[in-house]
Amino acid sequence: MNVLLSLFLFTFNFRAPRMTLPSELWMNVFSCVLTVKELAQCRLVCRTWDPIAERAMFNRQLVIKDGRQFADRLCYHLQRKSALIRLIKHIDVNPNEYYEEVSLDRRLLKMIITPDLETISGAGISEADAQFFMDLFLSSGRNFNKIKAIPICHGSEGVFSRLQYVLRGSLETLSVSISSGEPNEFILRHLYEFQKLKSFNLHWFGQTMAIKELENTLQKVQTAHDLWLNAGSVVMDFRNDAQREAWLHSSVQRNTRVDTLRTIVPHQPQDAAFYMKYLTQKYPNLADVSISLRRIANLKAIFPYIDPIQTISSISSAFHESDDLTQIGRLLKSASNSIEILYEPEDLPCTFKASRSKVTNHSEFSLCLASSATHNYIRKLFSSVATSTSNITELTIDLVHCAGKKYKYASPLNLYKTLDYAPHVQKLEFSDRHITFENDSLLPALNDLKNLEFACTKLDTRALSQVGQAAPNLKYLTLASCLVVNERGFYDKISRIVLPGNTLEKVTLRLKEWRWEMLLEDESDNEEYDDFGERIERPEMDELRDINEKLRRKDTTYFHVKTNTAGDQYFLLKPGSPVATFISKENYAQSTERATAFYIECNSLASLSVDLGNICADVRFQSS
Repeated sequence: MNVLLSLFLFTFNFRAPRMTLPSELWMNVFSCVLTVKELAQCRLVCRTWDPIAERAMFNRQLVIKDGRQFADRLCYHLQRKSALIRLIKHIDVNPNEYYEEVSLDRRLLKMIITPDLETISGAGISEADAQFFMDLFLSSGRNFNKIKAIPICHGSEGVFSRLQYVLRGSLETLSVSISSGEPNEFILRHLYEFQKLKSFNLHWFGQTMAIKELENTLQKVQTAHDLWLNAGSVVMDFRNDAQREAWLHSSVQRNTRVDTLRTIVPHQPQDAAFYMKYLTQKYPNLADVSISLRRIANLKAIFPYIDPIQTISSISSAFHESDDLTQIGRLLKSASNSIEILYEPEDLPCTFKASRSKVTNHSEFSLCLASSATHNYIRKLFSSVATSTSNITELTIDLVHCAGKKYKYASPLNLYKTLDYAPHVQKLEFSDRHITFENDSLLPALNDLKNLEFACTKLDTRALSQVGQAAPNLKYLTLASCLVVNERGFYDKISRIVLPGNTLEKVTLRLKEWRWEMLLEDESDNEEYDDFGERIERPEMDELRDINEKLRRKDTTYFHVKTNTAGDQYFLLKPGSPVATFISKENYAQSTERATAFYIECNSLASLSVDLGNICADVRFQSS
């Protein structure tokens, strides 16, 4: 939308004649329009709005709905203006998921599917629709040599493979699924005929494929640069290691086109290592890989082969209590690292996901833990990532659901221990049921911390001040669905945010749309039962609901902002009004006897943003 805004400025500020801009440029502008408001703005500056906008709307992706009324109206319109049909190059045949019993309108499709069509997109088509497309392409007598992509078929692989084969001269994306019922030998035999492929997806879930057979298949794919091997099981049919190496050097055909690879690694470590050795030797120009591990132990086995690759977009696996997480950080860390820790409300399998880029020298780690998982996982990851040559620069920690379902023990990991592991953190988002003040705990110097967010918690005002003192360069503070409480853990009418040594630029008070939002909305989801039929208490859910209700119920709210640059400022925010009303000190003192208020103290403050349901406003401050 930058181009569109620039055109507005050009037209209005310099008073250029409305017809100065060529219609082709307006076509590009209208193709960027996403909202009705933007479309109205375009109409203000373009006299030929109607024909140009109409052409642009048909020139971009056309969404085909499954209603009879929509089909009738579109057919009537295209019959009146048949020139628009040639503009249609991209169609989405199912904005809502299609199933076999819901077929697309045949009359409309026959009208809009022309040799000018380039892509047919969507989540999937039915077997009947796939057959219709194939019959249309074969019987029309026209050459459909521009279609680059079609959606997958929910139905027979045989019909879908024949449809893909009909379009073999132009398809850039090909998906082949080898299932137990239909091995799809036809499409595999004719892979070499797809000469314009850019992406090739091969799926064989539930099946075994010998690595020699895989090599024979991949040798037929010569033009693709993006490869997705969604593997079931790969059989290494060799008698010994010597035979493996001999085959690798004599029979594997190298391909320098493929630069992006996504695959699932075999289960056994020895097989996993040879599988990745085979792929990285076959495709020496790999620059980006995404790998799914069946066992976290296989990471060490495959790492020597993926380590030289410039970008590891994703490497993921489930893990168990006996698995060693230190190898994740030790092998994949960079100079700067981001870590995300999420506890799930349920006892789902623990999973990790990581990425690494040698271009930016940055790695990202994510742990998704069951509610009963211990913090040993987190400590092991922290200790392996934060070393003398690598720093944790971004942290997102959510401990709210830790042990909240069945266990009552206190959290051994808290805000203070987290910051000990990451003294060079630049951006921190921290969530816990209750962040308390520890008088005997010393925080490290947090000189790099610029952006701090506390979310979904009861926050002791003294702990907030302590973090502020340790982070003198803090610029942005966000309290999201967060209650600031006093030293006794109670919520006062005046919430105190005291950061006297900080040069804050912005403070944000808002509600947070959290991963557990649906759980909070449905009371029944808060009732769970154990194996003996007894109700499992979820106290953290009750606390989260209580925090949001307190913040949403706020009526007129008063603020006292004290800074060294602007002195004391008093104002109020009313429900439904985006404007702050500044008041006197006396008026503030009288009003806060019966109303809620915020007291904010810092060295300087440029702006305050409030979005608490009823109260929504942005307030900017000027130095006195």
